[in-house]
Amino acid sequence: MPNKTQTKTTEKPSRILKKATCPLLSPSATGKLTYNIGYSEDSGAVFVRIIANTGGGYFSNEWIALEDVTDIIEEQPKAEPFPALVFRQLYESRGSNNHGFLAAALRAEGILKPVDKKPYLNVFGSMKPFSDAIGPLIQDDTALEDEVAIHEAEVAAKREAQIAKTKAAGKSAKSTRGSTRKK
Repeated sequence: MPNKTQTKTTEKPSRILKKATCPLLSPSATGKLTYNIGYSEDSGAVFVRIIANTGGGYFSNEWIALEDVTDIIEEQPKAEPFPALVFRQLYESRGSNNHGFLAAALRAEGILKPVDKKPYLNVFGSMKPFSDAIGPLIQDDTALEDEVAIHEAEVAAKREAQIAKTKAAGKSAKSTRGSTRKK
């Protein structure tokens, strides 16, 4: 039987429902993660992504479908703790922090729970509190600003401006060299 997680959801949310912060998985870590919960009007799918880390570790801000997350949780042996590493396959970017940061956000939402005395292991919590909290946001047409898209557009605009400036400087240098040769 094929592994359900091999066919990851590739759609993206049309609205951002929630922005929240949570602690990292490590009890000794001092940083905080910021994450978004998104929603697709077309399919009704819910997504999660990490958007910031004050602790300094690199991460991908890819949207991860909650359905793909729950498929992986269901594949784990029942009542057995599992590491965040099981979520690594959900990311295109194979960074070493992505799966742990995702698990931290899922813990903050109550979907996962930590295992006593084993802070890096997880067990399934409950979807009900999460669904109860997200349902009204969906019904109220909540749509938060997409800070990641805004930042990416600003970076792209700066890049384009720098390219244009470099091209203009190159043309200016060519015309200056050309005018000195004619004399």
